[in-house]
Amino acid sequence: MEQFGNYVLIRRLAQGGMSEVFEAQRMNAPPGSPPLVLKRLLPELEGRADVVDMFLTEADVTTMLRHPNIVQVYESGEFYGRYYMVMEMMDGPDLSDVQRASIEQGVGISMAVAIYVCIQALRGLDYVHQARSPSSGRPFGIIHRDISPENLFCSLAGQVKVADFGIAKLSALEGFTSLNVGVKGKLSFMAPEQIRGEPLDGRTDEFAVGLVLYELCTGRRAYYVAPGETEVDLMERVKDAKFVKPRKVEGEIPRRLQNAMLKALERKPGNRFKTCGEFADELVDVARKEALEANASHMHALLRELFPQRFQRPPTAAPVASRA
Repeated sequence: MEQFGNYVLIRRLAQGGMSEVFEAQRMNAPPGSPPLVLKRLLPELEGRADVVDMFLTEADVTTMLRHPNIVQVYESGEFYGRYYMVMEMMDGPDLSDVQRASIEQGVGISMAVAIYVCIQALRGLDYVHQARSPSSGRPFGIIHRDISPENLFCSLAGQVKVADFGIAKLSALEGFTSLNVGVKGKLSFMAPEQIRGEPLDGRTDEFAVGLVLYELCTGRRAYYVAPGETEVDLMERVKDAKFVKPRKVEGEIPRRLQNAMLKALERKPGNRFKTCGEFADELVDVARKEALEANASHMHALLRELFPQRFQRPPTAAPVASRA
């Protein structure tokens, strides 16, 4: 164990390209207090102004957000030149782990659960996009820009939360100097305007959730490098939003659901849903009309089937901040 500021670092959970992640506990915390996750910038990167800027951007973004579908960051700061942030400990896997376990164990993710997951993510993102400065009332203009299954976490209770705002863009945060953001994020979950270097807004995140929903419902990524293709070929398809329609991959997908996906995946942002909240509302309506409604209990049941060991031991942190 290591003492770090007001925290005791109990054990290292993960290390990524930018940071190391620890299970932590606040000094003198009352007995029975839930453990926390402390994310600390790697010492060899402390002198990199661009990396520090990105790390602090994530801290600035996430400490301002309070929503049940957003991983909560409680505190950020600096201790003897070491930058850190403290966040809630997630007791469940990320969505990519759920997908992997589903394939390995032959346990399908139902369309109802797929829709539920995306509705939850869209609710969190809609809140983020609408967040305003308490002092001026101006929108912060936060765009996640890196939505993928790896950044959607599932609690064992069945709740879904958006994590990892490490490359989020703030367009109107007082005193914030914008990063030279460039093209970042995962290519297979990018919107056309993102790879083209065009202006972004909340509909960029909407597009990414549409891609997640496509993958969950079809079992295949909308964008992938096919045999004989190069990453350049993939980039061209992403730029033009060219992919096989969902029902041609999985014929059981209701037309209403495909229509909602295709609207979210329009090449031009102006042809998509106006907001992530509007996309979520449409999915709620589709689920109701197609008898595909699911809730946290359905997600909980799936996790219990896929990860029974997680329900038989004290909770440990999912690697919510191991990327970056």
